[in-house]
Amino acid sequence: MRLASVGPRSCAVLLAVGGLMAWLPSAWAADGTLAALSVHYEQLRPTLAQNPFGKPIHVQSDARDGELGADVYGLIGRPFGQVSDTLAAAKHWCDFIPLHLNVKACVYGANAGGGDWLTFYVGRKFYQTPGDAYALHYRFRVLRHAAGYLHLRMDAADGPVGTSDYVVELEAMPVGERTLVKIHVAYQPSFSSRLATNVYLSTLGRDKVGFSQLADSHEAQFVKGVRGVTERNVMRYYLALQSLLETNPKAGFEVRAAHWFDLTEHYRRQLHELDRAEYLSAKRREHANQLRLQRAQLLRVSN
Repeated sequence: MRLASVGPRSCAVLLAVGGLMAWLPSAWAADGTLAALSVHYEQLRPTLAQNPFGKPIHVQSDARDGELGADVYGLIGRPFGQVSDTLAAAKHWCDFIPLHLNVKACVYGANAGGGDWLTFYVGRKFYQTPGDAYALHYRFRVLRHAAGYLHLRMDAADGPVGTSDYVVELEAMPVGERTLVKIHVAYQPSFSSRLATNVYLSTLGRDKVGFSQLADSHEAQFVKGVRGVTERNVMRYYLALQSLLETNPKAGFEVRAAHWFDLTEHYRRQLHELDRAEYLSAKRREHANQLRLQRAQLLRVSN
């Protein structure tokens, strides 16, 4: 293998598509039932009510025998009906996923045999065209959409640098007038992706931290390394979802992008990368590219 295969561009793409996550042990998989999600919520209520961030969120990660897993739980200030109806439609994911620094565009469509698909174009934190990014193709499935519970899953067979078996799962349930949302992500690494992880953690990511506190610390000392990378990326996706749900749907992409930036600045130590003007300028251009891609997709279908 040539070292070029795990250079800075490979590191950046891996950071975007899955937070450099290894395949998750079965204990981390979504339980897929309202009862299980309710139990998790009861266990996490004290943490959601009081944590170092002053926000109703909880991020957890674990590494064992070379495997890594992470989940984010959060309370969204919107009723369950609005949240579930929005997230159950594949096209709405393209309204918020590109708010993430590393997602350059998102396109959706329907499979010939039924069901929907999504393609995320992932790359580096600064402006890039979709042609300069990696196209990650997901199958989108709503496993359950009922009164009081939403469970959906996205999976992609192949990713960059030999990675595979990508999974994104989301569960949601009502909590009064708010909605509990859980996001869980995973992928199967390759030897090259592990090497890319080590390159990043020994250079640009050396001093960055995540959201989980060290168990043996009496102060707010946060995890670093691969777990920190994982937690930062999961939170960026969660905050993108929050930005979509907490802004007026008619306000437009730039309002959501500004709100996303403000949300991330609350966790500045973990998530700050670009200044506001640079971020919004890049996202404005990337969104224009996304609209062109989506129009071309719809034109192909109509013909």
